[in-house]
Amino acid sequence: DLLIEALASLKTNDRWICWLAGSPGNAQDRKYFEELHATADRLSITSRLRWLGHRTDVPRLLVAADLLCQPNRVPESFGIIFVEALYAEVPVVTSAIGGALEILDDSCGRLIPPEDSHSLGETLRELIEDVVLRRRLGANGPARALALCDPQQQMQRLYVALKDTAFRTRSSRHR
Repeated sequence: DLLIEALASLKTNDRWICWLAGSPGNAQDRKYFEELHATADRLSITSRLRWLGHRTDVPRLLVAADLLCQPNRVPESFGIIFVEALYAEVPVVTSAIGGALEILDDSCGRLIPPEDSHSLGETLRELIEDVVLRRRLGANGPARALALCDPQQQMQRLYVALKDTAFRTRSSRHR
């Protein structure tokens, strides 16, 4: 709903179409989904939204996207979709809470204050209008994703941490 509210502030800008992937999984989700459609109707942006439903081809969607916007209201523990978007050279816009704070920085995306549709709209406006900025953020994404999630780097970090822990444990026993 924050995204739909933010997009309503951009309805006079004809340079965007928003794809919404996902579908309701239970009665509570269905009610929320209906509310989203009603909000889009009320704000007169229904024609600019593409409701894609449940998708299993997220990598394909990311390659076709100009940016990923997921303004969460509650923190995600990690947010694998953000890393997937970075690998795909897609800049990310999300709320400055939870795992997003560890994943994103100004080199590859934008963190907006939680619950702030105005800031979200302004950030989206900037990225929609500034193709050079959007491309630069996207180009920086793979290096950021690799630094966070490269299996070889992570295994090395784990090895060092375990080795250090084992050394400290042995040292404390010999005192």
